[in-house]
Amino acid sequence: MVITKQQTFSVETRYYIKEGDANMQNTQSLTLRLSKSSVDKLKKISTKKNMTANALVSQIVDSFLEWEINAVEAGWVVMPKPFLIELFEKLDQEIVVNVISQISKRMAKDITHYMKGKHELHEWLSIIKG
Repeated sequence: MVITKQQTFSVETRYYIKEGDANMQNTQSLTLRLSKSSVDKLKKISTKKNMTANALVSQIVDSFLEWEINAVEAGWVVMPKPFLIELFEKLDQEIVVNVISQISKRMAKDITHYMKGKHELHEWLSIIKG
């Protein structure tokens, strides 16, 4: 039997938003039980990014729910950057431009519809920023 020491990490997000702000969100508190090593990593990363551990966890959860959980099903793939660089260096520039021109609008529309339920510029930008 392996026993892992865990530390409770409480998550509570508060948004201070001006009245009438369109981005106003309802929030709830959540307490998580994480391993000590995970909590230590979160604290280290949050300190490095000059943010609270709570804000970091909130970003991680939001990113997972908005991006990672849907990306593969929407057609996104992850691959090493050196592979792409080498591939594009080997291909004729005209071929690359033609392929991108032919599929980019349809691809952007399909992915945005799948991940956000509608196709608008704001939604597409939130996906590619993800």
